[in-house]
Amino acid sequence: MHSGLPIPLVVKSEPGEVHRMHTHLPMVIHVVAGSSVEHEMPDGTKATMDVHAGQTMAVPASQHISRNVGDSVLHVVAVELQEVSRTEANLALTRRFMDDVLNGQDLSVIGDILHPDGVYHDSAGNEVREIEANRGMIATYFEAFPDLSVTVEDQVAQGDRVVTRSTVQGTHDGPLMGIPPTNRSVTVHGIVIDRIVDGNVVETWEQFDQMGMMQQLGIIPNPAEE
Repeated sequence: MHSGLPIPLVVKSEPGEVHRMHTHLPMVIHVVAGSSVEHEMPDGTKATMDVHAGQTMAVPASQHISRNVGDSVLHVVAVELQEVSRTEANLALTRRFMDDVLNGQDLSVIGDILHPDGVYHDSAGNEVREIEANRGMIATYFEAFPDLSVTVEDQVAQGDRVVTRSTVQGTHDGPLMGIPPTNRSVTVHGIVIDRIVDGNVVETWEQFDQMGMMQQLGIIPNPAEE
């Protein structure tokens, strides 16, 4: 598949079929029918990933060999982005994090979105470094709020950054930072800034209403209820 072909590009790959990929611009790929795919880079390194129907991925420009190593036909639609549309790829990446990781509670796709050495900055100025630490932090909130859901209220993208304003809701049915379950529902508003390089989030800054959450949980007094 070459960047000179008309877009969008439709690829159907039978089990065992090989494609030589060479794209000069980032792409957004939508999976119609999934399978297992092995990618071989020019230096000989290989990586295998499972892709699923309905999945949308933002991928950087690359040159590699792609093999369908699964048992089913792989069907994807790829749109090569113009330089001015890099912001669209960044928006798609952050929306995938919200939809698949947070709302779908699928921690397995974090490696497709976050950089292995990425840094997360929380509201208190603390830092969480590296992908496994971020995975563990998110899992803690899934345990505390099993029905956690995130609604994106607004997004703005410019350059390598995406700003997302969101509302998070959930019921406190599990332990949270030493706080036993209160069975209370919370609604928290926040803003996240993601810095994206080559199709991965490398740095995140988040500000959310932590005091409001603690008040809704009954951990600290709420003046409005006194």
